[in-house]
Amino acid sequence: MIEVIFGMLVAILWAVLVIGTLVYLVLVYRLCKILAVQYPSVHESLGSPSLLVTTRQNNRALRRWLFDKEYESWGDVHVVRLAARVRNVLLTLYIDLAAMVVVFVLHLAAVEPTSNKRVHNDRPIASRLGSLPLVGGV
Repeated sequence: MIEVIFGMLVAILWAVLVIGTLVYLVLVYRLCKILAVQYPSVHESLGSPSLLVTTRQNNRALRRWLFDKEYESWGDVHVVRLAARVRNVLLTLYIDLAAMVVVFVLHLAAVEPTSNKRVHNDRPIASRLGSLPLVGGV
């Protein structure tokens, strides 16, 4: 029963992760495109992020811009709402990933360890190898 519950949790969390990632990619593409066209100075200050050409620095700058909510003081309601959606989806993905780790650890703790009994064979290895079929029929 516990295996079924963990299986369902993992399936749900994976679905949220996959769908959330696709939604995030679409939203961040739209946000970067709008910033590049309508707010080129902000786009450049973030390291000119885009979906195709990305670096660790501009990813970090964009995440910092989103999490610090620097967009909230803007007068452009469309950009503010889009940036807030990107931020919320990214937070959801982080929470989902953390939940997957927790479920994995709980699953490991719930599964009873199997016995690790080794089968000992007292025969020497040479006599055990003699019973193996030879390659090529020799």
